[in-house]
Amino acid sequence: MKPFMFDRNALRFMQVSTYLTVARMSFLQSLAYRAFTFSILVSYPVIIFANYFLYTAIFASNQNIAGFTLSQMFTYITVGWIVRSFYRTEVDGFIGQAVVSGDIALDLMKPVNLIALNLARAVGESAFRFLSLSIPLCVIFFFLNSLMPPHDTVTFLYFILSVFNGYLLGFGISFITGVSAFFFESSSEISWTVDLVVKLLAGLYVPLNFFPDAIASVFKYLPFQGIHFIPLQIYLGKLSGPQISQAIASQMVWLAIIFTLCHLLLKAGTKKLSIQGG
Repeated sequence: MKPFMFDRNALRFMQVSTYLTVARMSFLQSLAYRAFTFSILVSYPVIIFANYFLYTAIFASNQNIAGFTLSQMFTYITVGWIVRSFYRTEVDGFIGQAVVSGDIALDLMKPVNLIALNLARAVGESAFRFLSLSIPLCVIFFFLNSLMPPHDTVTFLYFILSVFNGYLLGFGISFITGVSAFFFESSSEISWTVDLVVKLLAGLYVPLNFFPDAIASVFKYLPFQGIHFIPLQIYLGKLSGPQISQAIASQMVWLAIIFTLCHLLLKAGTKKLSIQGG
C-alpha cells in the first residue's frame, strides 16, 4: 500500500473544508444578533413604504418618468431593498478591526486564501440574512400584492445570475474598504462613507435613469451599477437579449478588476505589516 501523500488535491480539500466550516460558524454567530435582525426586518418595510408614498406623489402628475411607471418604480425599490437585506455583510468592519487589533496576523498565518476566507464568512452571514430577512420580506410584499412578477422565466434566471455577480462586487468593495485599515489608523469612517456612496451610485436609492444624462453616463461606467441597477433592470425586463449579455459581461469585467485590486492591496498591506514588525 502506498503511503498517503500530502499533495495539492489534499490541500485543496482541506481548504474547501475550512471555508465551509468558516461559513457555518459565521451563520451560527449571526443567530446571536436576533434583536438587530428584527430591527432590520421592521425598518426595511418602513423604508420601502416611505419610498412608495414619495414616488406616489412624484408620479401623481406624470404616469411615466424616465421610462418607469409607478408600479415599476415600487417594484424596483422593493426588490432592491430585499436584495440589499442579504447583500450587506460586516466584512469591512471585521477586517478593519482585525487589522487594528493585530488579529489579522493569525489569519495571515493560516494556509488559506484570506480573500476566500472572508468570502466564506460573508456567505455564512448572508445565508442567515437571506433566511431571516429576505424570505420574510418577500412573503410580506407578496401578500400585499405590491410586486410585479419577473418579466419571464429566462429573464428571472438572468436576474439571479446578475444578483450573484452583484453580491461578489459588493463583497470585493467591502474587502477593499476593510483592507484600507492597513494604511490608515481605522477603516470604520471609510466604511460608512463607502457604504453610502455605493448605495447611491449602485442605484439603490433612485434608478440611475433619474440622474441627468451627463451624470448617469458617468455612473454607468463605474462598477457600482452592477450591484443593484443592472439586476433590477433585468428583473423589470428593461434589458433583453444582447443588452443582458453586455450587462452581465460588464459585471464580470469589473469582478476581475476588483478582485485583482483585492489581491494587490492585501499584498501591499501584508508587506507594510511585515515591515512594521507585525
